[in-house]
Amino acid sequence: MSLKEFIEIGEKKGGFFDNPIIWTSKFLEEFQIKEPWEKEEFLRKMQEYIQLLPLEFSKFKVLPELLKAVEFGGAGANALRSTLKLGSKLSNEEFNSLILPSIINLFSSQVISGSVEPLRL
Repeated sequence: MSLKEFIEIGEKKGGFFDNPIIWTSKFLEEFQIKEPWEKEEFLRKMQEYIQLLPLEFSKFKVLPELLKAVEFGGAGANALRSTLKLGSKLSNEEFNSLILPSIINLFSSQVISGSVEPLRL
C-alpha cells in the first residue's frame, strides 16, 4: 500500500483520520485560501466541535485563527459565535487577555459602530 492510498483510506468517512481534531487542523492550515462559503460552513461546524476538542489544542491552534477571522472580517457572525463558545472553556483571566481585546476592537471599529448607530432608537 502506498502512502497516498493509506491517506485516502484514512480520510474516508469512518476512517482513522475522520475526527474533529484532524479535520479542524487540516482546515485551519488552509483557512486563508478557502472560499467564503467554505469558511462559513467550517465555522458553523466548529460550534459543534469546540466541545469535542482538547482545551490546549483549542487555545493554541483554533483560537488564534478564529481571532484573526473576527478581527479582520470575512468570516461573518459564525466566527464570533465559535470564538465565544471556545471562550466559555477558558478561565476568566484567559478570556480577558485572549478574546476580550478582539471583541472590543470589533465593536469599536468605525464600520461596526456606524452600522449599529442607526439601530439605536
